[in-house]
Amino acid sequence: MSSLPWKMIIELRDNGFNSKVMFYFLSKTIGIISEPLLHPFLILFTGLMCSLFFGRRFFTISCYFALVVACSYIFLPFGSIALRQLENATPLATDNQISDARAIIILGGFTNNSLIAQERNQISVGSSAERIIIGLAKHKAWPDKKLIISGYSGKLNKTGWSVAFISKMIITSLQHPLDNVFFEYESRNTYQNAVNISKMPNLDISDPMILITSASHMFRTKKIFEKLGFSNLSFYSVDYQTPFTQEKWLFSPEENISYLRVVFHEWLGLLAYKLSGRI
Repeated sequence: MSSLPWKMIIELRDNGFNSKVMFYFLSKTIGIISEPLLHPFLILFTGLMCSLFFGRRFFTISCYFALVVACSYIFLPFGSIALRQLENATPLATDNQISDARAIIILGGFTNNSLIAQERNQISVGSSAERIIIGLAKHKAWPDKKLIISGYSGKLNKTGWSVAFISKMIITSLQHPLDNVFFEYESRNTYQNAVNISKMPNLDISDPMILITSASHMFRTKKIFEKLGFSNLSFYSVDYQTPFTQEKWLFSPEENISYLRVVFHEWLGLLAYKLSGRI
C-alpha cells in the first residue's frame, strides 16, 4: 500500500491543520478535476448514479453528453482560444521597466521530477524552462538587479531537490555569478511564493520589480501578488503556447487536450483563490 496518504496526513498534523496547509492540500487534490480526460468518465459516472434513482434515461443522456464533450475537446479549438486569452491578458514588461526595477523574480515550475534529479544527480528541467533561461538572460543584461528564484515543489508528496536548489545548480553550471542571486526554498504554490518573497530581507514590496513566469500562469500570479501588496510589479510572460492574434485549429487530440488541461487548471485555480479571498 502506498505511503503517500500517510505522508500527507503527517504533514497536515505537523503543521497544526492550519488554514494555509488545508488550502494547499485541498487545492492540489480538488485540482484532479481539471484533467479533461476525466470529464467524459465523470459525466458517465454521474449519469449512472442518477439512473439508479431517477431511471435509465439519465444514463442514456449522459452517454450522449460524454460523447459530445469528448469530441469537442478533441476536434474543436476551445483550448487554444481560451489559452490565448489567458496568455494575452497581461502586458509584457518593457526594457525601460526592467531597467528601472530593483529585482527580477522567477517563479518555480520549470524543473522536471525533483526526485529523479536528486537520485540521478543531474539537472532536470521541464516544459517551462523558458522561465529560468529568459530570467538568467535578463539578469545577465542587468546584473545590478537582485535575482530572486522562488519555489520548493508543487507536488503533494514533496521529495527530492527543491526548485531553488536545482536553479542554483543551473546557474553554477552556466558560470553565472551568484553574487546578487537569492533563493527562496519553501514555497509550494503561487500564494506561498508571494508571501515568502514579501518576507525576504532587504526587499520592499513597494519597490519596482519584474516577475517572470509562464504566460498561461501570469494572470493568476498577477492577481495574487497585487492582493498581497506588491504595488509596483511589472510582468514578463514566457513559455507561450499560442500565437498572439489567431487560434490554432488543429486535428491534434494531444495538443487540444494539453491546452484544455492548462486552461482548466488556471480557471480552477482562479476560482479557488477567489473563494478563499487570496485574490
